[in-house]
Amino acid sequence: MRIKLLNTALCLLFTAAGLHAQETDYGAGAANVRFIPSQGLLGGRTDFDCLRLKNHPAASGVPLGGIGAGNVQFAPDGRFVRIGMNNIHLPIRKSTGSFFTLWHRNGGTADARRLVRDTLVQYGMEGVSTTYYTGLFPRAELDPGEVFPGVKVRIRACSPLIAHNVKDSSLPLAFFDVELESAEGGETAVAFSWEDFIGRGIREPESIEGMDGQLFGQGRNELCNGEEWPERPLEQTFARTWECGAMAGVRQFAAGPLQPKRANFQNYVDEVAVLAQTDSATRLSALTAYDLAAGDEAWEAFRRNGEFEATDDGVA
Repeated sequence: MRIKLLNTALCLLFTAAGLHAQETDYGAGAANVRFIPSQGLLGGRTDFDCLRLKNHPAASGVPLGGIGAGNVQFAPDGRFVRIGMNNIHLPIRKSTGSFFTLWHRNGGTADARRLVRDTLVQYGMEGVSTTYYTGLFPRAELDPGEVFPGVKVRIRACSPLIAHNVKDSSLPLAFFDVELESAEGGETAVAFSWEDFIGRGIREPESIEGMDGQLFGQGRNELCNGEEWPERPLEQTFARTWECGAMAGVRQFAAGPLQPKRANFQNYVDEVAVLAQTDSATRLSALTAYDLAAGDEAWEAFRRNGEFEATDDGVA
């Protein structure tokens, strides 16, 4: 069984870096020692298999989205981190409400696991204990191994980066291909949860007075330092089931366009669609919105039967 997921409003802004054939570790040693503490000091292991990282730290991952359109990063533990969909220079550190989940029933026993490496129980579902990760921009692959006896899953993510094609490489898209393999038979399902980031994490100046033209000299930091700007008030958002050709899923959206205070090149995402490819062999159900702080009840039907009960469209 294979399920493909498409998120039509995940975005990406990145800078290209050259790879040198003579660097056998692709700079991994220099990067890894920065994030793994050893005896309370900066430094740590460097003996990583860079093409199959086992249980690797997840401060960052492969950025997904379109060139110049913001980004989200798919991390080595299965989380989404450094969410910068709104072209914000201070991305949201990580999401607890964005994850893949695998459900399986063989005979009368059913179970669901979040495909995130942690020791928590969230919405009645445990995480996984082991992950293997391959990050080769613009592609990433997460392999949690055998999640249930005889059941394996692999998630492949990629962005539309096409050589010599700036227009299509700028589309704010991220693709996920979920491959399931079961040696024991039974029923299997995959769910994808996406947190509402529309209008979140945006900081704007209280006033744009004095910000025209180039700013130099005294007072520049007070005007330009976005870390000190207040956070933009949250926007009211909504969620609806949505179909688009052979894709179906959920569309999140704000009541109207989110206008920046300044007339510059920055734009804010005002809608996101999470869509799955449908065919005669796939049964699709959708939970349009749920409260992240109280999601146990919302996920109960999926934990039991591998699908969501029909819900009314509503506030995200």
